[in-house]
Amino acid sequence: RDYVFESNIRQWMQFKTTVNKGLRETLQTNPGKFFFYNNGITIVVSDFSELGENMIELHAPQIVNGAQTSNSILDHSKRTKNLDGSMTVTIIKADDEQEQNNITKYRNSQNSVRGKDLVSLMDFHKSIKSQLKNCGYFYEIQAGSFDTKSKSKQSEYDGDAIYNNYLPDNHKKVIVAKDAIQSLVAGIEQRPTEAYSSPAQFLPRGSKYDDVFNDNLKDDYRILLYPYLVKEFAKKSLKYGKQGGHKTKRYATLFFVAVYFRILHKKILESKGDFKGDVRKLEPIFRSFKLNSRILKITDIVVTKFLEDTVVDDEIEIANTKHNFFSQHVWNDAMLRVIDKKIRQEEDEILALKKLATNLF
Repeated sequence: RDYVFESNIRQWMQFKTTVNKGLRETLQTNPGKFFFYNNGITIVVSDFSELGENMIELHAPQIVNGAQTSNSILDHSKRTKNLDGSMTVTIIKADDEQEQNNITKYRNSQNSVRGKDLVSLMDFHKSIKSQLKNCGYFYEIQAGSFDTKSKSKQSEYDGDAIYNNYLPDNHKKVIVAKDAIQSLVAGIEQRPTEAYSSPAQFLPRGSKYDDVFNDNLKDDYRILLYPYLVKEFAKKSLKYGKQGGHKTKRYATLFFVAVYFRILHKKILESKGDFKGDVRKLEPIFRSFKLNSRILKITDIVVTKFLEDTVVDDEIEIANTKHNFFSQHVWNDAMLRVIDKKIRQEEDEILALKKLATNLF
C-alpha cells in the first residue's frame, strides 16, 4: 500500500478537509452521483496488460492523484460493506520519472496543494536520496522500504569508508529520513528542544516543515548526513541514548548534537552565517575522522560538565522530569549561559582543535 501512494503528493487526510467530508457524504447518501461529483483517480504504471473483459494487470502502479478518493472509498467499504457507485480511473503508462513528476504535479487539484509542497516533497528528498545512494547509503523516506528490497539490492549499500567510522558496526547503511531531519533541526537549526519534543512537526506535511525546507535550503545530502553522523557517533562511542545506561544522557542525544554544532560554528570554524548557506565547509572536518573525534569528545566533556552543574540540577527539578527538561528547558537563555560557560572552560583544547581545522582548508 505504501508503494502505491509513494508518488502521491499527500497521504490521506482522513475526513479533516471539506472535500473529504463531501466524498464520505456522497458515498453514504447518494453513491449513484459519485461518478459525477468526483475527479476519479490517476494511476501511473510502467506497463499494463489486458487480461480479458474488464480485467487489466498493472505493472508498478502508483496512484499519483486520488489518495483521498481511494482511501475514502476503502474506509466506506470497510464500515458499510457497500460498494455501490462508480468513478473514473485514468491509467497512464509513463516509465520516465520526469514525466511521472509532471503528471503528479498537474493532476493534483482536489485538495489545495501548494507549489512548495510539490517541490519539497517530490524533488528535495528524491535528490537527497539519489545523492546518498551515490555515497552508499539508502535514504529511507517511507518506513520499511529498505526491507522490501532483495538481499542483493540491500548489499549494494555499503556506505562510505570514512563516514562509516561514525556508525555502529551493525549499521545497515540505512538513513531514516525522520532521524536525519530530527538531527538537522537539533544541530544545524539549533532547535534541540523542538527536535526532541515534536519531531513530527518538521516532517513533510508537519506544521514547521516549511521553516526548515524552504528556498534557502539547498538540496545537499551533507546537510542531513552530518548531523545524523554526530547523533550516531554519540550513541555508538559516547553512550548517549537509551542503550547508553547513563541516567541523564539517555535523553540528551539531540542536545549533544546541538552543542557539537554550537562549538563547531562559534569556536572552531567561526562561521559568519549558518551552515545551511555553505555546508561544504563541514566536509573537511567530517572526512578527518581523527580530528572530528576529538571535537566530538570535547563536546561530550562540555555536556557532561553541564549536566553536573547545580544550576542545571535546579532547572531539571523545576521541569519535574528529565524528559520535560530536554523537551522544554535545556535551550533556554539561562541554560545557554551555562553551556557557553562550560565551552569556555575547554578553551585551550578548542583552540588547538581550531588550529588543526584551519590546516584542512
